[in-house]
Amino acid sequence: MREWAEAQMREKQQADNNQKTADRLYELKMRELDQRACELQDAEEQCRRALEVATKDYNKAQVTL
Repeated sequence: MREWAEAQMREKQQADNNQKTADRLYELKMRELDQRACELQDAEEQCRRALEVATKDYNKAQVTL
């Protein structure tokens, strides 16, 4: 009976450790995805600004012709 109880405690501890590891990996992945989303948003804003500048320059060039 004692061996069974000890085995149960070891299994519970291992399950807790596995859950903690899974939670940590999930949190890391969520941070990674959030970072990537921020990078993509920044790139999109830079692209939009570059497009606006190019359009402004094009329109200015059309006026001077």
